[in-house]
Amino acid sequence: DFCNSYLRFTPCNAGIVDLAGFLYFWGILFLVVTTLVGIFKKEQSDSSTQNGVIDAYRQLYQITKLPAIRIYVLAILSSKVGFAAVDAVTGLKLIEGGLSKETIAFVALAAVPVQVVLPALLSRFTAGPRPLDLHLKSYPLRLLFGFVFVAVVWWTPRVGEGGAFPHYYYAVVVLLFMIHQVTTTQYH
Repeated sequence: DFCNSYLRFTPCNAGIVDLAGFLYFWGILFLVVTTLVGIFKKEQSDSSTQNGVIDAYRQLYQITKLPAIRIYVLAILSSKVGFAAVDAVTGLKLIEGGLSKETIAFVALAAVPVQVVLPALLSRFTAGPRPLDLHLKSYPLRLLFGFVFVAVVWWTPRVGEGGAFPHYYYAVVVLLFMIHQVTTTQYH
């Protein structure tokens, strides 16, 4: 339905690319790129940096015993608890409110350029002496977006009558998903 709604002028039962063609194309491309890298890229051997596997794990164990690393690991492992429910349920509640799966996929597709460009833009803020500052500043904003999406879920059935939503609703949802991507990029 997505292809027929947004990409084609005349409807067709088949997709633009079938699975076999998709896998064949990317398999050939993978082989070509890997072969070219193998031919043209030469590795430089530096004997001063070669440690054994056991030495590497010993050093990793020493690092994990540091108090700051233990606090960091605990913070990172528990940081997604605050917005896990909202991330998991928002899409389902929007479908329940009358938005189609295809529309939600289209909104998510509109946020892909933000996902691609954003890491390059944010890299200058994460490089340097305090790389976690951006993460710490975006965390409260991400928690706030949980309440924003609760409001959107509440608003969806009220603005859409019989599955027909006005254009401003789509603009608001796309804008919110793009802003949400800014806060989400720090957690991947």
